[in-house]
Amino acid sequence: MFTFSAHLVDTNNIMSLQQIGMKTNCSLRLIDDVTKHNPHVLIQTKQGKYAIDDMRKAASDLEDALLEYIRHDGSQGRLFYDLAWKCKLLHPRGGAGSFTVQQRNPFSPNKLMGWVNIVKLPSIGEGNRKQYHSMFVIAKRSGVLRKVSQETGCQFNICSNEAKVPTHLCAPYIWVVGSQPGRVDRAVEILQESIQQHMRECRCRL
Repeated sequence: MFTFSAHLVDTNNIMSLQQIGMKTNCSLRLIDDVTKHNPHVLIQTKQGKYAIDDMRKAASDLEDALLEYIRHDGSQGRLFYDLAWKCKLLHPRGGAGSFTVQQRNPFSPNKLMGWVNIVKLPSIGEGNRKQYHSMFVIAKRSGVLRKVSQETGCQFNICSNEAKVPTHLCAPYIWVVGSQPGRVDRAVEILQESIQQHMRECRCRL
């Protein structure tokens, strides 16, 4: 029996787990572990030649259902990253010490597979008055866009109200995607260096 655990925030109003299971020859069961604040969907299938393929299809269908549930909010990148990070079986990770993981890109038209990572954005203020800073990353004087493109070939999306990609379900962030884990790691390093430089000139903090 193969098992995959997809960690979720909520599963109300998403495509029936039974319906996904019937399409993919899998069994999907909601594990609502309230005591550990760890609700997740357990995906199981019988061992066989196509077991991994069936589970991968079930997981993808579940991810797509969750996208519909959150109405493609800007938090979709964070959602996909967190789901992938929880499952080494279907989503390989980068090298030692890397937080890069293989996952589909929900921001691309066909949700193409790539290597992805998340970069936190600095903020100023507290509670409802907290404001996240992001646009400095793409300012021409910073040269970050050119550096990331030339050195790594990676792309990134800034997901924040300031960048007109609002995130109602998580803190704003930068979504990074590339063709190789090492390239994504380097892109993350460049972005983090830019953030550190900005914080030296501003009162914001991570």
